[in-house]
Amino acid sequence: MKNKRNSERDDYRLLKNKLLIRIFGMLFFAFAFLAAFYSLFLKGHIADTFVGFLDNFVYHDYDRAYNVYSIYIRDYMSLFFVVLSLLLFAIILRFYLNEFSKYFKEINRSIDALIEENSGDIVLPSELTAIEKKINAQVLIEGEIVVPGKLFADYAKKIEEEQVELDGTDSSKLVIKYLDSELQIKCMSADEYPVFKEVDTQNSFIILKKELKDIISKVIFNVAVDEARPSLRGVCLNVKDEEVEAVASDGYRLALAKAQIKNNGVIDKIIVPAKSMNELARLIDDGEETITVYVEKNYIMVDLFHTKIVTRLIGEDYINYEKIIPGVFTTEVTIDKKLFENAIDRVSLINRAEKKSYVKMEIKEDTISLNAHSDDGEINEKVTIGLKGKDLTIGFNSKYIIDCMHAIDEPFVTLNFTTSTAPGIIKGEGDRWLYLILPLRVIG
Repeated sequence: MKNKRNSERDDYRLLKNKLLIRIFGMLFFAFAFLAAFYSLFLKGHIADTFVGFLDNFVYHDYDRAYNVYSIYIRDYMSLFFVVLSLLLFAIILRFYLNEFSKYFKEINRSIDALIEENSGDIVLPSELTAIEKKINAQVLIEGEIVVPGKLFADYAKKIEEEQVELDGTDSSKLVIKYLDSELQIKCMSADEYPVFKEVDTQNSFIILKKELKDIISKVIFNVAVDEARPSLRGVCLNVKDEEVEAVASDGYRLALAKAQIKNNGVIDKIIVPAKSMNELARLIDDGEETITVYVEKNYIMVDLFHTKIVTRLIGEDYINYEKIIPGVFTTEVTIDKKLFENAIDRVSLINRAEKKSYVKMEIKEDTISLNAHSDDGEINEKVTIGLKGKDLTIGFNSKYIIDCMHAIDEPFVTLNFTTSTAPGIIKGEGDRWLYLILPLRVIG
């Protein structure tokens, strides 16, 4: 620790010395410049040149030229000197502030790196998530205690007995007893634990567990992970009269899934952080039971009967996705989902290591031809389709197509296109979900 403090002092001393040297250098330059300027005027070198110019090119009379210099220049020498000094001072100050502020810019860049949500940086989460779960128990003495979560959970998973005894009468420890075994865990006082966030229950909507889990799974993989726009780091829930739309986009693709709800006063677009959505999907099952989602200004609470999940919302405006999705198409392809998925997966093998795994689609009559190539070789696949409309050649990032194919559980899908430069739309039966993917420039 001492070495660390000494190192920090040395770094600070180095920074301070560097700034002082630069400041003194700038001041020396300023004084030198002003002294030279004043000396030239005072000694008459510039004055002689100026008078000579007036004499030779303007008045052709030395005395008259000198009088003009005396009246308009020499007599105002002090004023000129003050103005020039102020101007030079402003320039030097500007340079000084730029030099000094660059260190603050470095600090800001470091702070920005901290809040970026990527695997290499420290993450400062934008949301505050709380989970409350209740279990049935025979309570002999009521009380509160704070236990280390991971140790408690890991140990509980390894207990095979159906019943255990928890003793927290001593606030400094929790005793877990079962059969002839006992575990003591050091604990903290409940007074030090944050108060559980209570969400206003006035506005809510009710949705089936399986429906909520389904729409999350169909869109969550499209959420941006390193996007500068905070709104794209979450899933947008557009709650309408009796329907909710879940939307996610990373700027290159967009996923939308719909579900029926029973609405109790919510008409709004809210953005739920992706981390909270993943946690919610993990906790709910595919059951037919209903759950209630309560919505207030900055938070939502999902009530899973014995479990409550509270998360802070992302306070940004979401993109106007309705205007992005095209409604008219000139090419419509119906294709077996499994055959298409397997063909795309095989074709993408040839250039999967590249940043953009490019695949070219040639749609003609009853066939879609898939082509990809790299320095390692070339792959061609053909799949039988049903075609309505025009033939088309278009290119996509194969990863985007594979991702949405993995999320689809229907036997057939529909591919909709207009031109080779317009977004492609992947749909299923009905109007329950769709995927929008921006095309890549057709190669070859």
